[in-house]
Parts: sequence; structure tokens; C-alpha cells
Amino acid sequence: MKQEKEDYVMDLEQRKAYVFDRKLSPNAGKREEQIKGLKRIVIHNAFTMQEIEKALENAEKYYPGKSTEPHFMHFNGDLHVVNSRGIMRGVRDEDLVHALGELIGKKIELEVRYYKDDIGMAFRRFKEFSFNQVAEIFRKIDKDAVKKEGGLYLLFGPHKSLSLNGLKPDFESVNDYLNYKLLHLGKKTVVAFDYIFADQARNVLGQIYSSLNSYFSDITVNVFHYGKIGLLDPARKIGDICIPVAALDENKIIEGDCRAYPISNQLCLDKNFSELFASSVKEKTYQGTTVNTISVLRQTRKALERDLKAGGNFLDMEWLVMSSLDHGFKSNYPRIKKINNFFAGIGSDKPLEGRTLADTEYPADKEKKIADAFVEIIKRS
Repeated sequence: MKQEKEDYVMDLEQRKAYVFDRKLSPNAGKREEQIKGLKRIVIHNAFTMQEIEKALENAEKYYPGKSTEPHFMHFNGDLHVVNSRGIMRGVRDEDLVHALGELIGKKIELEVRYYKDDIGMAFRRFKEFSFNQVAEIFRKIDKDAVKKEGGLYLLFGPHKSLSLNGLKPDFESVNDYLNYKLLHLGKKTVVAFDYIFADQARNVLGQIYSSLNSYFSDITVNVFHYGKIGLLDPARKIGDICIPVAALDENKIIEGDCRAYPISNQLCLDKNFSELFASSVKEKTYQGTTVNTISVLRQTRKALERDLKAGGNFLDMEWLVMSSLDHGFKSNYPRIKKINNFFAGIGSDKPLEGRTLADTEYPADKEKKIADAFVEIIKRS
């Protein structure tokens, strides 16, 4: 359903800042040139950066101020965007393109290209990216050590907030799909993934669970996730550390289905872990229900007020997807003994109060507190 522009949570200047910082050159002069010459944006889904870069030798490569993926501006007015990460990344790119055209007041042609000119093949390739990455991980980890310890630890969250205090990873991969590090915290084998999107999390976790089920028996997997979240609850402040205990789905709320799905979060269920986490972050934490949302640019006041009325306290895109994989997991992975989730986020924006991701200061020091606390839990568990 098309939303009226005046209903958007972001005002015009916020939308402009959010979109420009994620699609255009960070150089002000170059940005103006781009806007004047821009005619078409091409999104390449399920390609690697190397594949597109080779085909665009004459295009100027740059990184927008708030994007980790390279963009390529061609002299003919085409802007090429490479999406190597997943379905939701492609959805966000399309939202950004539509908004960019509205903001600069000109019609921009959008062309969406898929790997092998087939959307099905493209979506399959995203899964292949995750399969290949997980296969690489299981070639490199010490399976005997994991078996002896009885568990594997998965840490998801921005690497920029992960302090290892001089500890050198056993292996580190920087790639188009998803960066990761292999390391040991004491005797614990840890795979630390960088910032991740919802369908990436589903694909990667599914592949890891399948591999664990293949190579081990009676194995426990511990899943940690940290990152920024939106705040719906008016009582919460930007910078508050929030712990989800349940999740709502925004699309179902629209249909009138406000049932909450429980999240088995060990930071709430296990007193030892909750006390250790609290003593590590050294501040009050807040439990609540998160709302699984899919679009920042399409957020409207009406929709968010509906989410709040349904019982939502936070907004995020990963927790419902990640936690849903442990429901009935024995049917798919009978050799896995247990899946433990440890989820915590830092409030980064309050869209209903007009403080959006376009202009709020991201409290990275608080995010680092959560990452440090997770490292401590892994060491002492």
C-alpha cells in the first residue's frame, strides 16, 4: 500500500540525509555532479563486487558515507549498485532508489538485474554464498576441540564494536557476503560474524546447524547477537540496553494478528547469565517485545503507533528470524542437543519522536559494552 509522504516518520531533510549518505558520493562536489548527471540506477543482485567491477572498468568506484558496499558511477549517467548480501539488502536498495528520485525531483530509471537473468537463480546464489562460507568455516575450525568442549559459539554483531584486547584471530575473512573471524576465547571456539541482515542470518544459521548436525552429536550451539535497534516505548531512551523476550511481526500486525512469539533469551531465562551480563555492562537493562520490521524509509507514524499499541517496545530486523530457527529444531537437526540464544541491543533511534536513523548519534560505546559482556559470558560459561 502506498503511503502518503506526509505520513513518513522521517521529514524531508531526514530522508535526504539518510538516502544521500547511503547512495551518493561522500564528497559534496562529486555529489552535486552525480545528481545532475544521474539518469539510471542498476542494482546487481547476487553478483560479487569483482564481477561487476571487471565489467565497469571505466566507471568511478566510491563508497557512500554510510554503506560498506562499493558503488560505480558511469560517465553515461548510470549508477551501479552491487548487492552480494541477500534479499533484504536488495529491498532496501530499491527503497533508496525510489526515495532518491523523489528527493532530487527527477525521474530515475531503475533496472534490477539478477544473476544469470533469473530471480530464482539469484536467490539461490545468496544461499550458495552462505553454504560456501559455512563450508569454509568448518574446514578451518578444530572439530576435535569443538567436540571436546561440547559446543560452538556464534557471535553476530558489528566488528567495529568487538574488542579482542590484543587477541589475534585464528583466521579472518573479509569478503562481499559477510565478514567473519575465527578465534578462541579460552578453550571456546568462536565464530564472530560482522553486521548481518535478516535473511543472511537465517541462511547462515541454517547452514551452521546443518553442519553441526552432520559432524557432531549431542552438541550445543550458543548464538549471540548485538546491534542497534529502534525504540517504540516512550519510556526508553537512546542508549538504553534492551533485551528481547518476545517478538511481533509487523506484516501480521497490519493484518490484525498481534500474537507475540516467545524468544528464548538466556539473558532472561538463566539467572547466572543475566547477573553476569548486568555486572559486565554495569547499567540497568530493559526487557521487552521487539517488532520485526523490514523498511526504515517506509516507516510511517500510523504504522509505528499500531506497532506500539500491539505491544511492541523495540524495532529490529533479525531477532525474530534468528530465534524462530530454534523452534522445533530437533525435527531438522536431531543431533544438536540445545540452541541457546543471547540477544541484546542498543537503542539508536526513536522514530515516533522524530529522532530517526538519519540524524541520531549512534551510541557505539554502549554497543561495545554489550560485545564486551558477551565475550565475558563466553569465557566464563
